[in-house]
Amino acid sequence: MGDAAFMELLTETATVLRPRVALDDDGAPKTPAYERTGDEVRLRVMPGRITSADGLLGRTEDATRVVYAEMADLRAADRLETRPVRTELADDADAGETTLPVVSGAGLLDGQRVVVGDEEVTLVAVGVDEVTVTPGLAADHEAGEAVEVLVRYEVLTVEDEAGAGHHLRLRAIELI
Repeated sequence: MGDAAFMELLTETATVLRPRVALDDDGAPKTPAYERTGDEVRLRVMPGRITSADGLLGRTEDATRVVYAEMADLRAADRLETRPVRTELADDADAGETTLPVVSGAGLLDGQRVVVGDEEVTLVAVGVDEVTVTPGLAADHEAGEAVEVLVRYEVLTVEDEAGAGHHLRLRAIELI
């Protein structure tokens, strides 16, 4: 049974990435590689308020966000990628360019990571209708291509908050 009112509160969609750890020649774990699971989950991200001592182990105290999500296969150590702000290139942008014409700079902030097409760059300056990025673009891009803010979270804890399969409450940390 769905809860339409609750689902309306879930204002973002996130892509789920799961860690995969390989072993080196000595049998020690390598740094995890995060792979897309193919799942997308609707959620709402809120500022975190740690008011309980949940779990004596783990990193709960590191949480900076509380995330409410629809029921899904989410696990501690998963990463969530959201794209909360979107604009488009107003004109073509060539490889190497650092100043990009955009339809609107509204909602964009210096220092944010953005995705242009499939390239990830950092905003260093934001104007009304152009942004400056670093590094320069690696490839040519056409007018109309998406320019989206990219925010990543690492899931620290997962809890079936209502206890009846209604929704999940995650504690997460925003990755910079």
